[in-house]
Amino acid sequence: MTKRLVELLRRGWGKPPHVIIRWLVRQARSELDQRLARRRSRRMTPSRLLAALKAESLDSLWSRLAESPFAPYTEPLSAGDYEKICPGDGARIIRAAEKAVERRVDLLGSGEVALGRPIQWHKDFKSGHSWPMALFRRLDILDLDRDSDVKVPWELSRLQWLIPAGQAYLLTGDERYAEAARQVIEEWAEANPLARGVNWACTMDVALRGIALAWLFHVFHRSAKWWDGDFRGDFLKLLYLHGDFTSRHLEWSDVNGNHLLADAAGLVVMGLFFGTGSGPRSWQRRGWQILNDELPRQVFADGVDFEASTAYHRLVLELFLLPALHRLKQGLDVPGAYASRLRRMAAFTAAYGRADGTSPLWGDADNGRVLPFGPQAWGDHRYLVAQVGLAFGDGAQAAAAGPEVFWMMGPDAAAKAAESAPEAPNVGSRAFPDGGVYIMRSDGGKTGQSRTRTSHASANAMTEPTIATPEM
Repeated sequence: MTKRLVELLRRGWGKPPHVIIRWLVRQARSELDQRLARRRSRRMTPSRLLAALKAESLDSLWSRLAESPFAPYTEPLSAGDYEKICPGDGARIIRAAEKAVERRVDLLGSGEVALGRPIQWHKDFKSGHSWPMALFRRLDILDLDRDSDVKVPWELSRLQWLIPAGQAYLLTGDERYAEAARQVIEEWAEANPLARGVNWACTMDVALRGIALAWLFHVFHRSAKWWDGDFRGDFLKLLYLHGDFTSRHLEWSDVNGNHLLADAAGLVVMGLFFGTGSGPRSWQRRGWQILNDELPRQVFADGVDFEASTAYHRLVLELFLLPALHRLKQGLDVPGAYASRLRRMAAFTAAYGRADGTSPLWGDADNGRVLPFGPQAWGDHRYLVAQVGLAFGDGAQAAAAGPEVFWMMGPDAAAKAAESAPEAPNVGSRAFPDGGVYIMRSDGGKTGQSRTRTSHASANAMTEPTIATPEM
């Protein structure tokens, strides 16, 4: 606690008084909120949840939520129809789904790990370190003298490793996948009471988990395995508390980044998921306002994300895009300026991509995703170019189609992308002066070798294309 206090004082030294006061107010609110979280969770009884969401019964609420439009594609389909658009991917999905059923994961370079029963949600299974079950603000998660990695339990608790089980369920209707997902969610909820433990310590991960839970609902809501006992009410309460927690613990900073964007994207998705009630309506309004405010602040006018990284550019574009797709799906507007900036982000993505779909490793490489649907390599960002082009009618946005486009936008969109994308787009060299990035290609961007250079270091590896930023 003393080390944390010293670090906070060091970071606050020299800040303007209004910044310090604002920070102190937020800290005080967060401190109070974590103390009241247990009471708030207990008070969220089934009847109060129904009242908060203006529903007469659980059955009517479940049906209403299931009928609400959702951006990603979550309709049952035959494996044969899927194979026509995404050849060979069905077998990949089934293999990944079986691993999810068996609770075998490969996270953050860990290699395949068997999680067992019950899953140890608070443990870094690589180092063996476990975090105690304490109020989340009491946990020391950044101890550099310890060999543990807090991102292991965070990544595990995003629940994105259950996505193949959901895809397999839509392809096969096999209830084993629904039952496996339900059991994992029940175990997580039992082991992670609201605001206690390491998996509430980062709001970004809470928001991303909320998005994953919303997707899992739309996949499995028809399943008989999800209708047994009290699970439906418990599930909706869990998701509601994720939205409420995210709204109370937004990750504001002196310079806001992808954490705040993830919080805001989660608020939009969870708010639109529930739709009615003062809480969800305020979540989606606030989240959408934050995204609109932050887009021109975090993304230069020429479409380059300010964090100067291809990996973070991909993550940030996903965070801005999914809420926009969700709003469009529900018949809500997306401002022209917002759509235009997304098209420019997609144009930058197309410019730095190689002909084989890979991209230069430029800047930090977190490789975080919002809803990872496809099997492509981490450096292949072409699906985003296609998604933006399909959503906002930009025929010049050419990219390969595939599972990512299918599962985010549906079979019609995926087929259209496959038909319209050229085999080898000749994008040529491009300048992005607002972001300070210059992409240089030899032989029209199709062949040749060049060196990738950033303002921080020069790479010896010969790659195509080059991303260069001026030395400071």
